[in-house]
Amino acid sequence: MRQGECNVTEFFTELKTLWEELESLRPTPDCICKIKYSCALIKSVVKHRESEYVLCLLKGLNDSYVTVKTQILLMEPLPNVNRVFSLVIQQERQLTRNAMVNRKFLLNTLSSEGNWKTHHNGGWKSQGRGRNQYQNNGKQCTFCHKLYHTVDEC
Repeated sequence: MRQGECNVTEFFTELKTLWEELESLRPTPDCICKIKYSCALIKSVVKHRESEYVLCLLKGLNDSYVTVKTQILLMEPLPNVNRVFSLVIQQERQLTRNAMVNRKFLLNTLSSEGNWKTHHNGGWKSQGRGRNQYQNNGKQCTFCHKLYHTVDEC
């Protein structure tokens, strides 16, 4: 499975549902030792299955999580799937926070330049310069979308 457009929580929930269905179809074998759980076989099987879940979760994440995926895979011993989910959620929050900061910075930059703030008489008015689109000789940069110059002059 791949994360795709889902957030991490939605993706993890889908995976856990699938894992629970698989567990009902192929349950962990019960211990048959004379002294229950005296051998390490069942613990080993459970640990192996847990590692599979961790790898499945990490492998299905989008490329934006490559840093946290690498950090988790370098951990010794490999954490359980719930701990991995927690670490990935932290990374998702950080990515979301960074994206919001970048959007705010871009909006503030555009606002401070005074371009395209108000729509006036059917044309965009540039504030602070006293000129509107009808006085720019038809020039508008296709790169930065500002008026009064072209991409060659940008």
